[in-house]
Amino acid sequence: MKVVVAPDSFGGWRTAPQVSQQLAESLQEDGHTVVMRPMSDGGEGLLGALSHNGLLATLQQVNGRDPFGTPRKGPIGQLADGTLVVESGVWLRAVHSQTPWLASSQGLGDVLGRLVGRPVIIGLGGSSTVDMGLGVLAALGVVPEDASGRALDPIPTSLAQIARFVGVPMSVGHWTVWCDVSTPVTRGGRSFGPQKGVLEGDLNRLQAGWDHAYSKLSEWCDRHQLRAPTPDLGGGGAAGGLGCALAAMGARLVSGVDAMAARVLTDLGEPDLLITGEGRLDATSADDKVVFWLSQWCRAHGVSFAAVVGQAAEDAPPLAGPVFVADGADDRGTAFALAVERLRAHMSPRPISSRRS
Repeated sequence: MKVVVAPDSFGGWRTAPQVSQQLAESLQEDGHTVVMRPMSDGGEGLLGALSHNGLLATLQQVNGRDPFGTPRKGPIGQLADGTLVVESGVWLRAVHSQTPWLASSQGLGDVLGRLVGRPVIIGLGGSSTVDMGLGVLAALGVVPEDASGRALDPIPTSLAQIARFVGVPMSVGHWTVWCDVSTPVTRGGRSFGPQKGVLEGDLNRLQAGWDHAYSKLSEWCDRHQLRAPTPDLGGGGAAGGLGCALAAMGARLVSGVDAMAARVLTDLGEPDLLITGEGRLDATSADDKVVFWLSQWCRAHGVSFAAVVGQAAEDAPPLAGPVFVADGADDRGTAFALAVERLRAHMSPRPISSRRS
């Protein structure tokens, strides 16, 4: 068979290229022709997937800060046409546990501030922040103030206190934002707050803060003759609401998996089977994530489909083919290898059928 292997990363455990390599080696042992196309939805692993697919011309390390102000270095890629690529999660992920109410996107904003005026792709996803982009806005000169005119700290605890945004807009019209979800800002706080450590009882408070900050940001757009993002803009809730903030500055939001697929899936011809995967398959997978998107792609193109995932929740969406879950052992490496073996057994000699394994 001609098989395309196109997984997403497995949640910090294995990168998409690593998963692709392990799947490819196993399938090649069975005599299949394998094409590796590791994927990303714009979130974690974007630079690695682009690099493996031969799309990065250079990769350089730059200085930045994490969500709690700790200095860190991270990579910025550059495409052959000169477009820079920033994977936001590099600066928006926290390596130590602190309250999400004090986490800021300002470290990422400092990095982006050096790139104003240049064409940039910003991949959104894999964040630990829920500040609705206050940190990035502040770093780009758009500062939240309270009713007394005092500059507020760009952290989630300030959201409800914002009386106005002040500052002159920078030119970021050359920036394209690859969003890892299509969730709008009106639902993002409540939907993704738990993933960032926001307690169930605080979700309404967080979403109310986002709604208030959105209204004040729209007023700022109106004052500067900018088109405010609509509240239902897809991707506005990505990376803790950062999608909405960047759209207000003039950046263009697109589906990350759409953009990635346009670069790596257009020359596949007619494969017999596409195999994908991710760390956890659940209800959020249907929100413009790689596995569900590729399932729909396979249906549209008449290509057989299968997936290998680390976990599968009860609320996972139905897919176009079987799902092999890495649940056969306590050790993740062993469990993943067993799931791959079940996939291989299912491929030979019988064809792929639409059921979950």
